[in-house]
Amino acid sequence: MIAAGQLLQWMDITACLSAERHSGYPSVTASMDDLEFYEPVHVGSLLLITAVVTKAFNTSMEVKY
Repeated sequence: MIAAGQLLQWMDITACLSAERHSGYPSVTASMDDLEFYEPVHVGSLLLITAVVTKAFNTSMEVKY
């Protein structure tokens, strides 16, 4: 199985890329609201992680997976 930390890292990278493409500037993750794991991810499985900017403000934005 893949460790939760590894999956979180991939999700963070995906969200950061989405935010940076939207803003044109370097971005960081300030917080994460909620995360639930329903099934384990086994090594060799194919994962598709997508992120979309849903709201943009003056100095922050909301990204959903």
